Amino acid sequence: MTFQQIYTELTDMRFNTQAVKLAEVKRWVNAAELAVWNAADWVFKRKAAATLAVTIGGRTPTMPADFGRAYRLYTDAGLRVDYREPDLFEELYPSGVANGTVQSYTVIDRAIHLGPAPATAVNFKLAYEKRYTKSVAGTPTLGVMSGDTDTPIWDAEHHYVLVPWAMILGMKLENDPTGDAVVAERDMLLQSMIGSLVEGVRGEVRPPPGPLGQAPPPAAKASK
Repeated sequence: MTFQQIYTELTDMRFNTQAVKLAEVKRWVNAAELAVWNAADWVFKRKAAATLAVTIGGRTPTMPADFGRAYRLYTDAGLRVDYREPDLFEELYPSGVANGTVQSYTVIDRAIHLGPAPATAVNFKLAYEKRYTKSVAGTPTLGVMSGDTDTPIWDAEHHYVLVPWAMILGMKLENDPTGDAVVAERDMLLQSMIGSLVEGVRGEVRPPPGPLGQAPPPAAKASK
């Protein structure tokens, strides 16, 4: 569904009086977008291995435009870099510390900071959660929907969840006590979306590998 189809559905079904302006309905849809985005660890929010190119002495690499928050950071050799809270990081790596092998990182104002700054040019791999993203003519674009032909970034069959969610917001602002049925519809659609778009594996029955990628120990034989 496009942005126009979503807000038109709301004005046709419920908010079609002079007291409710179209701009208000659009704001409710935008608020619903953000609520859906933050409702679960959706697969479409994750970026698995973005490359961060860092120059010699580069403590803060250029970040992806859609970076929201970090999951993990790895060196080009596949070694995980330890995360430190900002206060501890600043104590360990104050400005002026000599370049060396990167040992830790922190995140301040949506930017990765490396400690110490690398002594050689190096690439890192960053797994991260994206900032809110919409689709504009099929292109992922930061920000909530604004153009009539914009669409949510997630699968089209789950776009309709925005209609009851935005309706609930509007009914609350109007102090309308009859929204229980709408809440139930929203929750049903949300659970359907969670079933489709949270996690990417189902029925994985093999045991995880042992330490450092070693094969797991053989399973114990059942006693007779």
